[in-house]
Parts: sequence; structure tokens; C-alpha cells
Amino acid sequence: MQLVKREGIDVPLLDDMRKEMDGLLESVISQKVKERADLLEKYVLELAVPKIKGEITPGKLRWRGIKIKVKYDGGHQVWQRNEAISPIIHITFPTV
Repeated sequence: MQLVKREGIDVPLLDDMRKEMDGLLESVISQKVKERADLLEKYVLELAVPKIKGEITPGKLRWRGIKIKVKYDGGHQVWQRNEAISPIIHITFPTV
């Protein structure tokens, strides 16, 4: 591979840095999405009436009238038959 220099910066080095940053961002985002899903699952399993036994399926959620609403500010909240059964969940990303 031949290095191409532009204004003193190696292009392959930039590509490697870009790939590393993409990997870091992807891992942080997937971790935060998993955290949110775990919290929502916890609230659905613990606070739904009647209790959900076994795995959560769309049919069980529909039968119990459970919905996950996304608030205008990005928070998520579990509702059952037009009543909030969980606090608003905000996932914050780390800052540098």
C-alpha cells in the first residue's frame, strides 16, 4: 500500500482512526440501547397488571394494553391502559 500524503497527514492513518471512532460510537450506542431495553423490560415485568410470566411477546403486551410512549424530549415511559406505570426514562450519553 502506498501512502498518500495530504497536508502532512497520512490518509490510511485517518481511515484507521475513523474506523476506530466508528467502532467506539457503535459500542456506546448499543450499550445504551441495551440499558434502555433492560429498564423498560424490568418495568413491564414488575408493574404490569396482571403480571407477565415467561418472555414478553407482542400478544401479551397487546392483551394487557401496554404501550411504550416516547416523550418529546426523548424520554421513554411505559403505559398500561392510559395510565403511566413507570417513570420517564432518560438515557444519557457520556461526554468527553
